[in-house]
Amino acid sequence: MSSADHEKKYVATYKELAITFVVFCIILIVLYPKDILKEQILSEKSNYDLSMLYLKNMLKNDPENESLMLNLATQSLRSGKKDLAYKLLELLKNSKDTDIRSESFSLSYKLAKEDYFYFEFMKNEEKKEEYYKKLQVLFKKITRQEVYNQESAKYLFGESIFLHDTQDAYKYALKNKNKKSEIKELESVYYLTLELHKTDEAMQCVNDLIKLDKSHKKKWRNAIYFLIIKNYSKEDAEIILTAKAKESTFWTEKLAQYKVKLKEYIAASNLYMQLFDEEKNSKVKKSYFYKAISALNAGKRSKKAVVLASRYEEYYFHDREMRQYILRLYLANGSLKRAAALSKKILVRKP
Repeated sequence: MSSADHEKKYVATYKELAITFVVFCIILIVLYPKDILKEQILSEKSNYDLSMLYLKNMLKNDPENESLMLNLATQSLRSGKKDLAYKLLELLKNSKDTDIRSESFSLSYKLAKEDYFYFEFMKNEEKKEEYYKKLQVLFKKITRQEVYNQESAKYLFGESIFLHDTQDAYKYALKNKNKKSEIKELESVYYLTLELHKTDEAMQCVNDLIKLDKSHKKKWRNAIYFLIIKNYSKEDAEIILTAKAKESTFWTEKLAQYKVKLKEYIAASNLYMQLFDEEKNSKVKKSYFYKAISALNAGKRSKKAVVLASRYEEYYFHDREMRQYILRLYLANGSLKRAAALSKKILVRKP
């Protein structure tokens, strides 16, 4: 047989295939009712390419059939035909219909998540990572659709936490109209931002929690302090805390704690005595006095600690606990004359 004859047979074969495909499409479009088409595609067990080519042409001629394709994709998922479902959903991602486009991304996401957990179960880390990244891309496309209600916002919040998407998690937490749930979700976002070292976002969450979670205000203020000293330079942290100290006694005390951390013991003691002077509650006042003395002792400023205590010896003379504390302080720091004088005063005046 000549090469020319062989070539002719090849050409004829391609023509036959093309004609067969065109005829097939015409028959499907003209003759197949939707139910028969659905049954035909779902019964396909091996090669979906021909079905996909038909469906692409069908969409060009009859865009309204997108709803049929969406149904087909849903049924394909239920019947375990993931390859077909993926291909159908891919066709619908460019739909002009917002609802269909949104649903196609949602179904694609659910399908990819199933595969993610399958590969996690199979301990295939490479494929698991591949599908995790795929989920992140799909989720961003879903959130851009901005099609959600209160119920879907809760679902999207959960998925954003799963995908470590702090920005979207924060956004959906704020959409919660239930105050208790909003606090709980914002708290979850806060701990996630800490895990991911996102300081600005963590600060944003804590500031919202201070406003919302009134019963745990001190807890969230402490969280801000933790963020400041952990993530800012020494100079910046000092500037921020000094500014905040003008707002409340809470921040003055935090500034004093930070001064101790910086080993600026005299400055810390002065701040505690400032708080002592401003405080009306005798129990709290006493605690500030203890802290002021302790700061000086920590910095080995024993003479200053003794002088400070002696100034308030008379103030606390009728307080047995404080008399004993001051007396022990004198003895511990070698101030024997002051200790003797205080002991004599106690014997003479018999408080």
